[in-house]
Amino acid sequence: MHGLVACAPLLPAGDAPPSPHAPGAFVTVSQGRLDAGLFRLEFPPTWTVVKASPADVDQLHLAFVAPDGGHVSLVQAASLEAPGDSQIQLDNGVVLTVSVEPAADPSPNFLTQAEQIIASISS
Repeated sequence: MHGLVACAPLLPAGDAPPSPHAPGAFVTVSQGRLDAGLFRLEFPPTWTVVKASPADVDQLHLAFVAPDGGHVSLVQAASLEAPGDSQIQLDNGVVLTVSVEPAADPSPNFLTQAEQIIASISS
């Protein structure tokens, strides 16, 4: 036990740097912020980020999962097919397909938080 305590000052105090060998699109997540290179956003710190993109595909697929099990999904689309609520085109031309799926018994603030995530998306 004493050996681990002695090593404590050597352990990183912040976020670990991303591995250049990780498969798929590069994404940085830190303190309620996500930077996917092509776009950035903020999410509640109690939510979990899940990168669902296969390693050999450049199309990014992310899910932001609320503690109650509801989620917001973002999928990078090839083109703008359904403008409106389900797709967003950013200033840099990136198109994201957005879906919001509340849990069976959603928390009272789920939809507000989901809307805040979507509103925070920027290029």
